Amino acid sequence: MVLEFIDETQTRYLKTIFYGIDGTGKSTGAKIYCESRGLKPVVVDFDNTNHSGLPRLKCDWKSDREVIRGVNSIISDVEKDPVYNTLILDGVGTFNNLLLPKGKESQHTYLVRTQNFKKIWRELLHANIHIIFIGQKDMIVTEDNESSKFAEMINNMVDYKFHCLKTGKGFSGDDFTYICTKSRDGVEPLIGEPLVEEPAVPVYKKEESFKHEEAPRLINECIDALMERGRTPTAETIEMCIKDRCKDEKEYAECMKWLKNINFGG
Repeated sequence: MVLEFIDETQTRYLKTIFYGIDGTGKSTGAKIYCESRGLKPVVVDFDNTNHSGLPRLKCDWKSDREVIRGVNSIISDVEKDPVYNTLILDGVGTFNNLLLPKGKESQHTYLVRTQNFKKIWRELLHANIHIIFIGQKDMIVTEDNESSKFAEMINNMVDYKFHCLKTGKGFSGDDFTYICTKSRDGVEPLIGEPLVEEPAVPVYKKEESFKHEEAPRLINECIDALMERGRTPTAETIEMCIKDRCKDEKEYAECMKWLKNINFGG
C-alpha cells in the first residue's frame, strides 16, 4: 500500500458559525465577515429574516427529502458558479426542523432527522466552497448542556465560531460585537486577508476585518452566564463575573487585559 498525502497547496475552504439570540447582528456579522475577505456569498434563508442585502436563493421545500436534495444541489451549483464561492445557511435551527419527516413525532422520526442531516453533512464537509452557518443559542455546545447531535456535528465541523452580542442602542454594524470563541490552530488566513503581526483585539466592528484570535476562556463563560440570566454583557458586568469566578491570578490578569484593550459596546 502506498501512502497518499493531502496536497497542502490546494485552497482550504473554511467553515464558520455565527450564533446568538435574536437581534444580535448575526446576519450582519456574516456579511462583514465576507466583505473583509472578499468572499462572494449567496444565502439560503430558512427563516426569511436575512435582511443584510446579500443575494438569497429561492427555496420552497415541502418535505425532508426535498430539503436534502435542495441543499445538496445548491452546494453543487455554487461550486460550479463562476461568481459565488460561499454559501450562508441562515436559520440552522429551522433547517434542522425541516429535516424532520412529516407525521407523528417519535423517537424514530428524530432518528430519521439525524440520518437526513448526515446526508447533507457529508456534502458540507467536503464542499469546495466556504460555508457559513447562522444559528440561535441552541447551537452553543458545552459540557453542561444536552446538545443535539445536529449542533454537535456542526460545531465539530467549523473552523471558527463567533458569539454575536448586541452592545449598542441602535441597529448598525457598530452596535453589535462579535467575539471569537473558537479558532482552528494552524489555519492560514484567507486570500486577501491582512496578516496580523501583533495579537489582535478579538472584538470586531463594522469597519474592521475579522481576526482569528480567541477571547480568554473565562470571558466566554461569563458572557454565556450573563446571557442565560438575561443580563447584558458589558465591561462592568463581565468584570464582576470574572471576580466571582476566577481563582487564578494569571487568568485574571489575562481577562482584565482583554477588557482594558477593547471598547466593549462602544
